[in-house]
Amino acid sequence: MSDFSRDAVRSALEDLTAWVDRNGPAGFDPYDVLGKARFYRLTHDDRGRMRRTATARALMSARHRWPVPTRRVFGVRPAVNAKGVGLMLSARLRMERLGMPGSLETARELAAWLALNPSRAGFPGASWGYPFHWHTRIFVPADTPSAVVTATCGQGLLDFAERTDDERAVQTARGAAVFLAEGLNRTELGDGRVCLSYTPLDDFQVHNANLMAAEYLLRAGRFFGEPTWQELATACMRFTVSFQAQDGSFEYWAPDQQAASQIDNYHTGFVLRSLFAFAEANRSQAAGALDSGWAFYAREFLSSGGKPRNDVGRDDRLDIHSCAESVLCPAVLSIRYPDAFALSRAAADWTVANMRNPDGSFVHGVWGERTRTMPYLRWGQAWMMRALSELLVREESAESAATSNAPPDREIVQPSAEEG
Repeated sequence: MSDFSRDAVRSALEDLTAWVDRNGPAGFDPYDVLGKARFYRLTHDDRGRMRRTATARALMSARHRWPVPTRRVFGVRPAVNAKGVGLMLSARLRMERLGMPGSLETARELAAWLALNPSRAGFPGASWGYPFHWHTRIFVPADTPSAVVTATCGQGLLDFAERTDDERAVQTARGAAVFLAEGLNRTELGDGRVCLSYTPLDDFQVHNANLMAAEYLLRAGRFFGEPTWQELATACMRFTVSFQAQDGSFEYWAPDQQAASQIDNYHTGFVLRSLFAFAEANRSQAAGALDSGWAFYAREFLSSGGKPRNDVGRDDRLDIHSCAESVLCPAVLSIRYPDAFALSRAAADWTVANMRNPDGSFVHGVWGERTRTMPYLRWGQAWMMRALSELLVREESAESAATSNAPPDREIVQPSAEEG
């Protein structure tokens, strides 16, 4: 990264942080209004398919074109989203390493919020879900624990626990692993492969959710000395890897539940970053899958010019979520793949130059010729904060390593000399 572009990326992270601090922890979400029964009934039929009516089309368009007034009409209020809190917690700890003032204090507040606001749904351990009802192949009530949300919050809490030895964070992080190991349903194949469900209400076989839960169980198993969590994590990894396509790609659903092909940027990135954790833990099966998966991801979703791609073979839309993952995934994988760093830097430069609002926040995305400027907190701002902070810390680590002839840090969040 050139000195100029690094300064621009850091400045963008500082501007984004200032926007988040002004905005506060509550915000709207791309999917919150869909959780309102009246809106959903007007736009979808009983089987979850979008209605082919003028009213349905108008409301779905208004959801993006006039996001705030539409939500007010249907009674949607800004809410704190635990997944956004978990992402920003991990980001703030990286920002502390970058010397950004107030980062550790804010991280402490975010960790405390997670500890005080787990799901009240009655499942074992500590877990978190979304603050709105949502629809997939089933109806999922607000606050239902999610593997993805819980794993994200657990990662942030373990980052904080490793940095500070905060006992409440340690115990809440343990609770997250307990939920993932005991609170989710399992698809168990005869050869020992396992898939964990998306929520306790379903038996879905979704690769990114399965691996995000597995990655956290692998890390927590090492941290807490729980080998059974590590064994379960490896069984989950083997499940997903066994369904990797020959070209290196991963579908969203496992074959038994796949209705149509669904391969996109950010879900693929989630899978690869989880596989990276297993490869670093010397799981050879993960390393081979990661090699072919990275080659596919770099070829289909990234470019030397920096502009990411949202979907395979399509350039008519670009979501900020994919932009964030196009920075974050190659930054994390850069330890293993020399070409990844340049691709992460290019994606960061392009996103900072093309996907920001004047107030320092990031847009929702670009669909055709229209830019959706709504700055969703969980969907865009938290992910961009997480991605840019990771890239800048990896850059700093690589430069320090080059100066000292030592390998770059593989663990990014580390305890300080003062706090052990």
